Amino acid sequence: MRPSPPACSRSCRLTLVVFCLLIAVGCSKSPFQRIPENELDPAQKAKAERIARRLFSSWKMGIYDAPGEDFSVEMRRVFTPRAQRQAYQSIRTLFGDLESLRFVEALRPRSGTNLVIYRFRGKFSASSYQPEVRVVFDGEGKVSGFWCKPWRRRLL
Repeated sequence: MRPSPPACSRSCRLTLVVFCLLIAVGCSKSPFQRIPENELDPAQKAKAERIARRLFSSWKMGIYDAPGEDFSVEMRRVFTPRAQRQAYQSIRTLFGDLESLRFVEALRPRSGTNLVIYRFRGKFSASSYQPEVRVVFDGEGKVSGFWCKPWRRRLL
């Protein structure tokens, strides 16, 4: 009869496996790469901030316009005035009104798609928490995504 392995060895193996998984996850590359400041298109960066500020300002005044030519066809289809109103009501309930935006970084997917992701930290009137305001441009320079979401240091 073979003796069973000591309990310590099982728990040690489990600990080792979990440790290796944590290292693998921690060392894995993000699917996004930061764009150096000197490679950014300053006009597009300014446009991203201008669009975000304009949307929040309009929403604060109760204006929910259909997206214009600056937005991709898909965004014009889904970012309806009704969708904007619902989103703003949720944002306002959680954070209040936008007071300021601070540019943090721009990223591009490593997959080679021509998206550019502009990330801002938003300061809002009713919260000390500063969520992310994200504006995404497609390869044609059209807004293909707009979010206000909890801040994560790194995009996954």
